Amino acid sequence: MYPLDALPSDTTLDLFPGARCILALDGTIVWAHAHFRSLMGPPGAVREGQPFDTLFKADHRPRVRAELAAMVGGDDRLPALACVDWHRPEPRWIRWEGRVQAHHVYVLATRAQVDPDPIRQLREANHLLELADEIAGVGHFRFDFATRALAWSRETFHIHGLDPAGPTPTLEEAVAFYVPADRVRLGEVLTSALLDPAPFDFELRLVRTDSSVRLVRSRGIVEIDPTGTPCGVVGVFQDITDERRMLREVCDNTRQASLETLARGVAHEINNPLQYLQSNLEMLTEALTDPDAPPFEPDDLTRMLDDSLQGVRKVEGIVQNLRAMAATHTHGVECVDLGAAVASVVRLLRHRPGARDWLEVSLADTPPVEGRMAELCQVLMNLLLNATRAIKDHPGGRVVVRAFTGPQGNAVVEVEDTGAGIPAELEARVFEPFFTTEQPGDGVGLGLHISRAIAQAHGGSLSLWSGPMCTRFRLVLPPATPPP
Repeated sequence: MYPLDALPSDTTLDLFPGARCILALDGTIVWAHAHFRSLMGPPGAVREGQPFDTLFKADHRPRVRAELAAMVGGDDRLPALACVDWHRPEPRWIRWEGRVQAHHVYVLATRAQVDPDPIRQLREANHLLELADEIAGVGHFRFDFATRALAWSRETFHIHGLDPAGPTPTLEEAVAFYVPADRVRLGEVLTSALLDPAPFDFELRLVRTDSSVRLVRSRGIVEIDPTGTPCGVVGVFQDITDERRMLREVCDNTRQASLETLARGVAHEINNPLQYLQSNLEMLTEALTDPDAPPFEPDDLTRMLDDSLQGVRKVEGIVQNLRAMAATHTHGVECVDLGAAVASVVRLLRHRPGARDWLEVSLADTPPVEGRMAELCQVLMNLLLNATRAIKDHPGGRVVVRAFTGPQGNAVVEVEDTGAGIPAELEARVFEPFFTTEQPGDGVGLGLHISRAIAQAHGGSLSLWSGPMCTRFRLVLPPATPPP
């Protein structure tokens, strides 16, 4: 910028883009470059001493004066936009910005390309939004508390299996699309959002008009009017049915990989009872078929049968736990005892060599949670297998599993190991897909990513804390909704 006693020549400013002028603090024109004069109107339209705002159309002048006053007052402003009063059929829009220096305002103006048809602009913007919604599979909605009017985007209609050309459902008709149990949850979430206007995020099961059941995720906020009163709800819908199906397929694959690891550890535990069961049966067979075999005393026979029965029950328990972990067909959401899930997984790990020395378990009462037993067992197995790998090169290392009720009434499971810990620079990446610190061939880096996704799908969270010689993962799940 230049002081008035050292104004640049028009020839010098010809080298710079834009058109410039200098104003007094009261908004009158002190000096204007030739480019500025030709930009703002016909010859003679710009005069020294003329108020700057009079160059623009009458209905734009108040806004120009307000912008100029804000600049003089020290407020940093974005470039302003106004239409010049040029008395020509086509409007000429000017984008201008100013900066105060000493006792003057230095203005740079350029011509702006503005569509004169705001309705066409709005239609084009709305069309682009609809295309983006369709590509992303996301629909949006708004509900006005005062009028009880519900507005849906085209994609929201499609998610519900409805024709966008038809009428928008009422709030009651929209709620009726959800399974009865989820209607109660929807009411609880919205009531909580109204009492504490915070963003909401939840999943619901939607029954479309073709009777297919889809899983949808809804996120939104409560609108607040200038008086601080909630006036509406705005949010988005997304059909995540296919996403969850793909996640479960990946879960099944990783679960099978975990089972292969477990199978190597429990093989000898199954083999031992089978060996003495086989031995006892061979001795009994010999006693029954060989006349020269010495007879069994009643106490010996009872002992052999008891040992055989205990061996069979031990094998049966191991097989049942493995079958529960291997289950690929879930029967929907059920009430799950998280403590029982922990105990089931721990029983499998107990068969690993030396587990009785390095595995510590503390199970307190936990509230039942809504979920899928096999998926939750998969999360727990991933955490426990990671912990056992973390201590394999640390003699005396320990793995501690705790289940308890959190301060907010949630069910909480913590898996802690005394391995090397996770470097601070890697903590933010441990939940990324395909990120692993294992040696090649020991894992592909999907376990923690899938575990967090399962936790979030159950309305909970999976977090990490790590320090020197200690790593702790915490799984938190909300309690099941009591039946109405």
